[in-house]
Amino acid sequence: MTAGVPITSLAALALLASAPPPSAEVRAVNAIVAVVDGAPITSIEVRARAAPFLEQIRRSKQPDWQKAQAERGAIEKALDAILDDKLFDAAAKDYKISVGPKVVDVMIDRAAVDLHLSRADYLDRVWVDHGFKPDDLRAYFRSDVVARYVLSHAWTLRSRAPEPTDDKAKEAFRSAWLAERRKLACIERRP
Repeated sequence: MTAGVPITSLAALALLASAPPPSAEVRAVNAIVAVVDGAPITSIEVRARAAPFLEQIRRSKQPDWQKAQAERGAIEKALDAILDDKLFDAAAKDYKISVGPKVVDVMIDRAAVDLHLSRADYLDRVWVDHGFKPDDLRAYFRSDVVARYVLSHAWTLRSRAPEPTDDKAKEAFRSAWLAERRKLACIERRP
């Protein structure tokens, strides 16, 4: 005992004094994780992009170490997707391609029809089954449409041959186009 106060009481008092007050908010750190041609990409943007995949990982029955590994992979893929989107958006601006909300709505409607669902049922199913909120889904569809338009335009500029129709050839062209754009862009990844 120290001056009539038990040591365990002093330790508990020290712990309470060092703890944040109950009203303190826990906030995510919004660090810059990459910069593309001067435009920052923040950790909050990356986690938001990865959110549906992170939710699926959390729901899985994998051991915690595998979940942690899968989460790191999902976050890395989300960052890569954002980098690609920025490159496609810059090219779309150069090519004077714009993708408005009506085009995105048409694509969502087509996806719903392909599954024999109403638009509302499709959005609900994608949200419930896969964790995509409607705004997240719209952003994914927009990114996909922009990439397709840009790649189609880029193909037309480079070749007089018709655009490839098989998926392997399309993916090869996409990979080559992105590799070229990454070399031309100023991309800085930060730890």
